[in-house]
Amino acid sequence: MAVEQRTVVWPDNMVWLASYPRSGNTYLRSILWTCFGLQTGSIYPNDLSLDVAQHVGHFERAAHGLFPADFLQLPLVKTHEWPVDGRRAIYIVRNGRDSCCSLHQFLRASGYDVDLDTIIAGQAYFGSWSSHFLAWDPQARPNTLFLRFEQLTKDFEGTLDQLAGFLEMRPLHAAPPKLIAAPGVGPHWLSPGSTRGEAMTNAQEAQFDRLHGHVMARLGYPTARARSR
Repeated sequence: MAVEQRTVVWPDNMVWLASYPRSGNTYLRSILWTCFGLQTGSIYPNDLSLDVAQHVGHFERAAHGLFPADFLQLPLVKTHEWPVDGRRAIYIVRNGRDSCCSLHQFLRASGYDVDLDTIIAGQAYFGSWSSHFLAWDPQARPNTLFLRFEQLTKDFEGTLDQLAGFLEMRPLHAAPPKLIAAPGVGPHWLSPGSTRGEAMTNAQEAQFDRLHGHVMARLGYPTARARSR
């Protein structure tokens, strides 16, 4: 799977919106737009369809290195890549098992022939779930707000308070954005987890725990063995 990117000189005051794919990044962007009135960009050109882009306040020109003065006041840019600098960041983590399964479903619906075993092994484009988390290390990384997917979806008020403190801004609105599904661009861009995800086989569960169990335990997520008790 190839991901188109351009060489862009990013502003020094930029804040990365970072996550492994399918971890709530787009929903975070919708919160920033709906509640704070902040447009956000992406390092990936043509990242979102028009209807989703309007819903999350997507600023397409950022991917092309075009930054008007209002965007430069607080440039917020999505990435699923590993860290490339020490700029400020908001990092979102999701239960790795759910992220991998959701990514597999999304890629399959988008026409990519990538199997779940490949994603679990970290052999797809974005690498492995646990390696991505450890590369960013948001719990120790300076100037980084660490959020969990579960917090985004279940504790909106707490999420809003943390974002307000990190961004040093008061929200304009305190109501959560409406979730939407966007047919044609993959399953549920803005409602991950709203439908029952696929289940791993026993062999895939064992492989996942072997490769990622140490990070799952560090984050307090249950392993397959713990869930089966």
